[in-house]
Amino acid sequence: MGKIRESLTKKMIALVISGFVIAVAFFGIVYYVGNEYADYYFYTSGFIYRAEEGDIGKLQKFILANEIGADDKESIMDWVESQNIGYITISRENQPIVGISNTGSFSLLGNVERDLNITWPYFHQVEFADGPADVFIYNGYAEKYYVLVNIMAAFTAVLCYVLFLFWGIRKEVRYIVLIRGEISKMQESDYEYGITVKGRDEVSALAEQLNKMREAILTARKKEHAMKVSQESLLLGMAHDLRTPLTSQTAYLEILRNSDRIWGDERTYAEKAFAKAVEIKELSEQLFEYFLTSTAEGIKLEEPCEAEYAIGEYLSEMVYLLEHAGFQADIGDLCWKPFKVSLYSEYIGRINNNLYSNIVKYAEPQTTVKIWIEYRDREISLHISNAVNPDPAITSKTGIGLKNVAEMMEQMGGRAEVQNDAKKYDIALIFPFASNDQATDPTFLGCGL
Repeated sequence: MGKIRESLTKKMIALVISGFVIAVAFFGIVYYVGNEYADYYFYTSGFIYRAEEGDIGKLQKFILANEIGADDKESIMDWVESQNIGYITISRENQPIVGISNTGSFSLLGNVERDLNITWPYFHQVEFADGPADVFIYNGYAEKYYVLVNIMAAFTAVLCYVLFLFWGIRKEVRYIVLIRGEISKMQESDYEYGITVKGRDEVSALAEQLNKMREAILTARKKEHAMKVSQESLLLGMAHDLRTPLTSQTAYLEILRNSDRIWGDERTYAEKAFAKAVEIKELSEQLFEYFLTSTAEGIKLEEPCEAEYAIGEYLSEMVYLLEHAGFQADIGDLCWKPFKVSLYSEYIGRINNNLYSNIVKYAEPQTTVKIWIEYRDREISLHISNAVNPDPAITSKTGIGLKNVAEMMEQMGGRAEVQNDAKKYDIALIFPFASNDQATDPTFLGCGL
């Protein structure tokens, strides 16, 4: 495992500090530029001059009504406090007369000499009892704009801080999302693609460990697959190699049991040996067939055709063989509806042979084998039912043939269902419809409608 050089905690702390520094820098820039621009605007435009006009008019009315002189500081201060004026200066011929700053709770005489150099562009001429004078009134006309500039500076700083944190965290989150996607492929048993390892933090260390785990699983799967292939090859080879000597042994025993030179117990033993040889040969063939079926990779189903033509020919052959073997075939309830199925003919033929072989070996001789079809929702169910041979020696079986049938049905998208007891054996081969449109047609449901 690679050494962790940059822990996530340190990276997050560095991200927070960097974001704070950037936010402060943006706040300072917006605050400085905004205030400078506001100062320039209010100084060069007539905004404050025009804003004063309402308060200047009120002052003029107050002066005329009370005949107040320019130096009547007490009366002017009373008016300032009653109107809640923030600041006022009165001058005549650039000489200060009155300067008042009102805070709301108390009023102070201002430094008029200093303020005249700044406020002279905003003077209004007002008629006092002792003659005209220049008056400047400021009542917070521009304060809200400065507050707005400060709010904008703070908002910009917070936005930059959040965006910077989002950018930094998103970079880590994107890496985690990338790893999650690669792990999802592993969950789908796709171990060929590696886990991306970037950086030297805890997430990178986790990705490295996941990559090693993936490689270990991939190696184990390859070994397992190689072992499985080897086992299947060995078993197939053994099953195939057994067929030749068993065929020869069966032929020799056939000659022996038909010979005129043996009689009595010798013939009985020859008959039994021949029966066992045939049984072993059939089991080896079934075992060979089972491995061929179970190891088949992706059979290709044939084009959909009507069930009567896809299955009917094989059932006709089975009926003929059963009657030839001494059974009676009951196909009174075997009826065909014109719907389509998609099958694999080779498997249908092998299934037909397996079922016929099982009936001959395990069914009670000279009885009736019933064959019929049921139409279900989106599928057809082909039933074959027979009476069970009560002979204990006959009823014992390995079930390899049935496993072959079930495996082949599954590969064709269907299934095999068996119901049996001591007297009756029933197997149902269930095939799905090749078209969903037919499944909703009521004329396909049931037989003899």
